[in-house]
Amino acid sequence: MIGIKRKKFVMIRLIIFLMFISGISANAQSKCTCPDLNKLRKENISDTEISTKLITLSDKVCKAKGYEMMARKLTDELKLDSAEIINKKAEKLFISSSCSDTILLNVFKTQAQIHYSRADFAKLRYIV
Repeated sequence: MIGIKRKKFVMIRLIIFLMFISGISANAQSKCTCPDLNKLRKENISDTEISTKLITLSDKVCKAKGYEMMARKLTDELKLDSAEIINKKAEKLFISSSCSDTILLNVFKTQAQIHYSRADFAKLRYIV
């Protein structure tokens, strides 16, 4: 009898804990949006102009999005050292804004592409 009550108690605590964690995760993701990004995309300007404008904004998430876009462009141009520096700036801003790992996915993809382009397969393994 006591065992069943104990199991119920543990299950209830686990459910409450999971609800709490999912609430934190949802809150972290909702804070990590940049409304200015959609506005700038509607203006029909280039990604380079969009990223430059985002970097000048005071919002950390918008600034991080700008750095992320710029790092991707530099990676495509094979300017890998610059791309890595800018990609790290984006990562730091997203982390300081308490963004979830799903928000950081594009940053991680860019970092992986940088290592792949350098044929730096040893470092590539540690990103994933």
